[in-house]
Amino acid sequence: MFVLRCIECGKDFISDEDGRAKCTDCRELENKEINALNKQIAILTRQKRLRSAKRIIGELYGTYQGYETFLSELEASIDRPRWFGSVIEILAAMEIARSGIKYDYQVPIGRSRVDFILPDLKIVLEIDGIYHINRKDKDFARDKKIIKHLGPEWEVIRIEDELVKSNLKKLVPAIMKIMEQRKKEREQVKLKIQALEKRFKVK
Repeated sequence: MFVLRCIECGKDFISDEDGRAKCTDCRELENKEINALNKQIAILTRQKRLRSAKRIIGELYGTYQGYETFLSELEASIDRPRWFGSVIEILAAMEIARSGIKYDYQVPIGRSRVDFILPDLKIVLEIDGIYHINRKDKDFARDKKIIKHLGPEWEVIRIEDELVKSNLKKLVPAIMKIMEQRKKEREQVKLKIQALEKRFKVK
């Protein structure tokens, strides 16, 4: 054991190791200051994302009409633990909210965290950046795990972020169209299975 003098406050303290160091109180104070600074940086980053989202809405439509309530809610929740990971996620959330669809975002599911869930529609919505182009196999495996966790009635829909940005008001219709197409595909598979069972008299 060594008696050291804290390089911050000058008080003597006991340590297992020799050398220059800070006492427990000063280390705790330093950690609090670092955490406060990190939180401030996170809020500034979020504010910048929100400004960018508002700018894009303004450039696309020349007005914020239909998005005002959601923008106010975003500004009020900017310090919550879970928040949007990108400007495109904010845009997607704004459009989903404008369409009156209930959603949650940055939701932990098993060992994954998904961008959005639309619980009434049983949809997991992922907004994919360009890096997803080279990881389709990994995404497919991840989607299977998500469906296994939530149940077979759920769907994972992936939409490229640039498509959201350039065609924002088409986002919800695109989601509905994909769901309709997948429903048709499931019905076709079901009919084929029934036909095979009938043909081979499988009970």
